[in-house]
Amino acid sequence: NCTNVSHMFQNCTSLTEIVGLDTWNMSNCTNVSYIFYNCSSLTEIVGMDTWNMSNCTNIESMFDGCKLLTSIKLYNLAPTYCSYIFSNCSSLTELVGLDTWNMSNCTNFSGMFLGCSSLTDEVFNTISNWQFGVPFSLYGTFKGTNITNLDFATNWDMSKCTSLEMTCFDCSKLVNADGLTKHTMNLIRLNRCFENCSSLDHLDFTGVKAETWKGAFNRIPNCKY
Repeated sequence: NCTNVSHMFQNCTSLTEIVGLDTWNMSNCTNVSYIFYNCSSLTEIVGMDTWNMSNCTNIESMFDGCKLLTSIKLYNLAPTYCSYIFSNCSSLTELVGLDTWNMSNCTNFSGMFLGCSSLTDEVFNTISNWQFGVPFSLYGTFKGTNITNLDFATNWDMSKCTSLEMTCFDCSKLVNADGLTKHTMNLIRLNRCFENCSSLDHLDFTGVKAETWKGAFNRIPNCKY
């Protein structure tokens, strides 16, 4: 009945496998932030998919730096903080359960998929049903991924989004951002949002207002606005 397991295995850089997690009762746990942070040799976590994490509100940096993990399965979360949860999981190809997450109270998606260079559009399409009920930031959320389109965001309610700063920075394979940019938004920051998205050929920001746009379109030479 532990309520806080944050930082539990942090920086266990020689740890390669964790088993037996299916015996853990996580129903009262509210904080798993940084639990596997920088477990850079970890290749498999067995049993975590059985966890009841419905009361976990802080999942920040949970797998940040787990660069050898290829598969993560997490179901029925309702987080408030999920920034950098999968950051720098560069080998991650399978991410199951995102479509079961309730994101209506989440305020911070910063760096959530940062550097997840092995994730495909198929994985990102599973977050198309996410709904946002409070002001939130998408700072650096998809930075450095190989995402090719943002169609999954078409049905999102972006009216409460405060920042798209560096959201798609260095997404060099991105060819279509319409699913995100065609929303009506009143942002604080749009800085460097699409910098180095060199495959983009058009952007439509007709309904977007932002206080700062610094470097939003740097190094996308063939793009029309």
